[in-house]
Amino acid sequence: MITKFKTNSYPFGIIKVEATRETDSCVWVKHPYRPGEEVRKNKRAEYESYFDTFQQAKDYLLKKHQELLDRAKRNVENCQKNYDMVLSFKEPEI
Repeated sequence: MITKFKTNSYPFGIIKVEATRETDSCVWVKHPYRPGEEVRKNKRAEYESYFDTFQQAKDYLLKKHQELLDRAKRNVENCQKNYDMVLSFKEPEI
């Protein structure tokens, strides 16, 4: 068995899993609902990713969520600018 660390979007976190085999882009893990069967998973996907070490998984999540925070901050700044602009609107005179 090959130990991997899987990041999840839901439920959020990092869990330790056992893979039966792997390639550069995929891992095979036990099927969650069919005992004795395996399922192939991409190592990098939107909702889950597989890493060799816990630290790699943690670094991946930190980077991903830092990018989300940065994007959210930019969105808040843009919303604040638009809000302030609307506050300054005056009714046009004819």
